[in-house]
Amino acid sequence: CSWADKEESAGRTFLDKALQHNLVVFQAKVDIQLREINDCILKESDRIITALSGWHERINDKGWKSTVEARHFVFALRDYYHGGLHHRQHRNQGDTSPASPASPSGVPASPLTVDSTEATITNSDNGWALDYVKVSFLQSIAEAIDDDGSGFITIREINEFFDMRPVEYSTLEWLAYWAAGWHSSVTQYVDEIYRLLRKFRHLRDKVRYENLGLYDFYLCAGPFNYLHHLLRSTKKASVFIHPELAKIRDQLTKSEEARLVENLEKLSYNLDSEATVTLVTGPHRIERYIYPLLHVLLKRHLQIVQVARLNPLNTAEFVDKIRSIWYVLDVFILRMKELSAVFQQMNVAPKSHFEHYAYGIFHSSYDAKFNEERDDSTLKAWDSLPVEPGENNDVETCPHDISTDILQYVPTDPFEYDQFQAAGDVVNFNCDPDYSAIHGSWSTLLYNNNEDHLQMFYPVILNAPENASGNGSGTGSASSGRFEVKYAFMDTGDDNKDLDILILYPNGYWTRCFGTFNSIANSISGGWYFSSTHYQTPPQTLGAGSASDFHLEMEHHSSHGTFRCYRTPVEFARFLPTPKALAEHPSKARWHFASQSVLFGIRRGKMEKNYVTTVLKDCRRKVELHIKQEAWELTDYPMDQLDADEIQELRDLEIRLSPSTSTFFYRIGNFLAARLLTHL
Repeated sequence: CSWADKEESAGRTFLDKALQHNLVVFQAKVDIQLREINDCILKESDRIITALSGWHERINDKGWKSTVEARHFVFALRDYYHGGLHHRQHRNQGDTSPASPASPSGVPASPLTVDSTEATITNSDNGWALDYVKVSFLQSIAEAIDDDGSGFITIREINEFFDMRPVEYSTLEWLAYWAAGWHSSVTQYVDEIYRLLRKFRHLRDKVRYENLGLYDFYLCAGPFNYLHHLLRSTKKASVFIHPELAKIRDQLTKSEEARLVENLEKLSYNLDSEATVTLVTGPHRIERYIYPLLHVLLKRHLQIVQVARLNPLNTAEFVDKIRSIWYVLDVFILRMKELSAVFQQMNVAPKSHFEHYAYGIFHSSYDAKFNEERDDSTLKAWDSLPVEPGENNDVETCPHDISTDILQYVPTDPFEYDQFQAAGDVVNFNCDPDYSAIHGSWSTLLYNNNEDHLQMFYPVILNAPENASGNGSGTGSASSGRFEVKYAFMDTGDDNKDLDILILYPNGYWTRCFGTFNSIANSISGGWYFSSTHYQTPPQTLGAGSASDFHLEMEHHSSHGTFRCYRTPVEFARFLPTPKALAEHPSKARWHFASQSVLFGIRRGKMEKNYVTTVLKDCRRKVELHIKQEAWELTDYPMDQLDADEIQELRDLEIRLSPSTSTFFYRIGNFLAARLLTHL
């Protein structure tokens, strides 16, 4: 088929996958909405049945206007409940005269309809709740009912407020929760989110190096620059919480968080619009749910960071997490703008009114800028909370029980060019400062003894030593798989330090390198030799000998040469000139490196047809040579062995191809060789 047909087929495949993914997300959203509808139907059914039974504490319009000032309504509630208690006390003392609780001036009697059972509502079991239905909690109760923040309460708002009450709690307990219990739960969430942010901060130096660039982008993105306004301005609760109220608070917090988790699980914790946020939280105002929602999201993000300590993440993973937080904050900001417009119509300055409204949750956010930097006060707040017992267990020790199934995207190969280079200039602040410069990614080039040909090329990530011993470790990638790196520093007393390096391959072979680390030039250079056989025991102690001892040992191995390690990006390092070419024609060698690197970058960026064709041709040739090599090594049948030119061609192909591509086609070669050998 033609090139155009292939492009059209690829486009159809991509569209089919996109539609399938959107169908899954759409179905999840429909499921959430259906469950919300079913819950509403059940609530309405219970309300109708209870009303017919005469037990429902419903709100009726008894002389009230369509709206009433919020404070007048709260006064009426207070007088109603305290008056009922006063009446019962008189009755218990033998006074049979009817009690007439006074209403506030100009306010009709309470609209709460009660029957003969209402007298038991302030019994000894929930009498504690009366302490929270009084003037000092007037604003909290009024704001809980006044949904639009206008200062006036409608009958619809009253009905909606009491319809939200779980059936296991009385009306008085429900009022007590919104008087003080909800504020207490908000304070708990603020402290817990600060602790989560502190963990995010401490985990920065523990994620894999190739994830650091993405992780820094996540921490420094707009939502975290804005989130501190929300946390900083929220006032903390200081009133006494009765044990019964604390129990109700914890139960409601747990059930609400479970509901949010259930909804978010269906959406893979991915919020892709403001409408999705509202779908997850429900139709009520965002200030009621923003803290539990942020807490649940950040807990999931922390799990992903823990996965990032062991696995390289896809670039889009953290981008989607930032977007989810942004949409939560967008809904919060939209609510703030709506309230601001209401306050202005009431001839009230929004800035001053936000200082007290909803415990100040909107106050600092009102005139905050999205792009301003965090100040030191927030960073101090992250560390100011007392450390709970066992709080840092999941920071100091990496949990291995978190599955990669929580990731939304397939993890990438850590030795892909772009991912690998993310670790290039990262500094580990936990390491010994004398050795910190070696930390990060290196392009390692092994030349022959004449320094005129590149024998092997490895991307390597080295971990800086964490103590003064100078012993460190790392990892690298070859086509046969990952390999382990061990090294030891040998201090020479100047800016340069000798390094004894051991590369351990998974097939039992090893390479030993001895060279000098130049901290000024940020390079490593020296000599290397390859183990004679795969069963030869590698050196057990590194850094014990001198350079002369190493060179003497190197002469006893047939495969040896010189090596260089540079910070040059791994995709361009293969164009670096050989030491011999650089010594003979330095200008020509540097120009060749610059021109070839630029051409490669352009061709790869545009995915030119010639570039793609060349890569595919190299991959096919690598598989052919690898099958031939494996067939000769693994069978007793007379087969052609790779000659010297083919061996060098195979090495050149491994250098030209990216580490992940080379590894992929190495495995394909293994599979095809094994299938071939089963038919011999």
